[in-house]
Amino acid sequence: MGLFNKKLNKEENKSRKEGKNDKNSEIIPEEKAIEAGEGKIVLPKGKSAGAYDSIYHPFITEKSNMLGQSGQYVFKVAGSANKNQVKKAIEDLYGVRVDKVRVVNLPSKTRHVGKQIGVKAGFKKALVKLRSGESIQLT
Repeated sequence: MGLFNKKLNKEENKSRKEGKNDKNSEIIPEEKAIEAGEGKIVLPKGKSAGAYDSIYHPFITEKSNMLGQSGQYVFKVAGSANKNQVKKAIEDLYGVRVDKVRVVNLPSKTRHVGKQIGVKAGFKKALVKLRSGESIQLT
């Protein structure tokens, strides 16, 4: 609506003239991603939003810990993510070079607790092999 856009506060006019942007343009350290209001994530400099969309978190089990010693890491990923997206996301997030990605789509399973029958959700996981000499510090 044109009428409402014409009436701006003096502060907004000054900040526009001085070249200042909105509140969302704060300088953010490269190491941290800060959560903004309403579940939005403000990305660090140089990070792509697609990386956070396709990689959920590391999948840590005894077997994945043993694989980590040989340069292979396991991540829980989005169901729509393919190998190329996973590779690019890992390289963006962790700053390492990925050699190979293998993807496994695990189906959902039925579970019985007494007489109750439920469903354990399925998910997709990716095994990521890094180039020799590269490693990721997972905590």
